[in-house]
Amino acid sequence: KKNKKIDGIIFGETGVNFAYQLGIAKYIQRNYKLEDYKFCGISGGCHCAFILSNKIDVEDFFNQFILQTFNKKNNNKYTTIFEIANIALYKLYKSIFNLENINDKMYISITKIYPKFSNQTISNFKSFDDAFCSIKTSQYIPFLFGSSYTIYNNEICMDGFLTSFNYKPTNENWVNINIRNFSLFYYFTCLFNFRKLFNEEYHKECYRNGYLDAEKKNNYFLELGFTK
Repeated sequence: KKNKKIDGIIFGETGVNFAYQLGIAKYIQRNYKLEDYKFCGISGGCHCAFILSNKIDVEDFFNQFILQTFNKKNNNKYTTIFEIANIALYKLYKSIFNLENINDKMYISITKIYPKFSNQTISNFKSFDDAFCSIKTSQYIPFLFGSSYTIYNNEICMDGFLTSFNYKPTNENWVNINIRNFSLFYYFTCLFNFRKLFNEEYHKECYRNGYLDAEKKNNYFLELGFTK
């Protein structure tokens, strides 16, 4: 039995397997109506939320950012993953950014540490830098990326996944696109395969398999309420 009309899509955490989720997003973008949807990103899912809210072709993003950045020649070029974002991702996002496309249409989940451990949803952005920093903050895995926390809007924060259980950004009808619903292998290896971060062939494999696994679950999407 189909759900009621979808208001928004939540893209969950990805770890190093972000290309797998991009493959799923590519299938969704090419096969279902996404007009008037809102998009929410949790941790690595922020990329899909940004791409779809700005109506960017997923294939272009994969070719222009993923393959151009995460390859062998850049293996020793960047010292941290955050430096990758500041140098490569900032430039690409800036070139395709449109504030009108994302305000109250793109939602970013982050975790605030002080005064208590809690979730905060960002959906009204003041500028490109504000939106970009919220996306980086949502993906900040403690210690793996250096410090145990990062700073967003003068507040101590970290990865949005940590407070995203049973999460919905609004009281509307949101559907979740999470890697674990498509492949337990890619879900359970998302934090253990960071040694493959600069392996271009691995990202191509993830991207291809994400698309193929999504293709096999056409009925799943229809049951969620997607329209061809």
